[in-house]
Amino acid sequence: MDFILDGNDAFFPKDRRLLIRYCIRSGDRAKCSTLSLLRPFRFKFLTDALAEQEKFHRSRMETFRNLPNAAQSRRLLKEERERLRILKQNYTISVDYAFTSKELLTFHNSLTPRVTFGNSSLLHEECNFPLDEEKKEAFLSAFSLKDLSSVDFDGYDWGLVAFGKAELVYEDLAVYRKDLCILETITHEDMMTVRLQEEDLTLLEAQEGGRALVKKLRRIGK
Repeated sequence: MDFILDGNDAFFPKDRRLLIRYCIRSGDRAKCSTLSLLRPFRFKFLTDALAEQEKFHRSRMETFRNLPNAAQSRRLLKEERERLRILKQNYTISVDYAFTSKELLTFHNSLTPRVTFGNSSLLHEECNFPLDEEKKEAFLSAFSLKDLSSVDFDGYDWGLVAFGKAELVYEDLAVYRKDLCILETITHEDMMTVRLQEEDLTLLEAQEGGRALVKKLRRIGK
């Protein structure tokens, strides 16, 4: 079942963190993205990332050219060309790791980051890594259920992950289990999609605070 949370007042910050923690525990792989580059900038990062995006958009254009509806094909091709034009002329490069400790940078590099635009106009690093026990514990600690009122930055309950005193920050956390995405977050839009089976709900219900949470989930499940 899919459960889509998008700022619904029925769900509290603790509810969302309970869901994130459950998915981290039961997942085997995760993705997340930095908000900047955590390494010295090289021009090759930009050219490679632009080439990656051009390949993606060109592939979509080929698909649109073969649509049976000619009017729709022309419209989609025009829109895709415009997206590519805008990206080539409007992007942001930010390097920000002067205050990140060596220990946190080592941890970051263990998440196999790569430089990309992804789905944004911001050049950043995208991490895609196995969720071994060490990484599970690290990410679980970032979503502690204690001191919920002490967090003073946006997005914390929508997939924003902060280590140290926000020295290392990720957004758009996604968690996979056997290639199925069981948690997908769009941090800046306050959106979260959770895909759980009935047995997951049973396990979640047994946790402290889980009964009320599962009751809310069943109201919005699809």
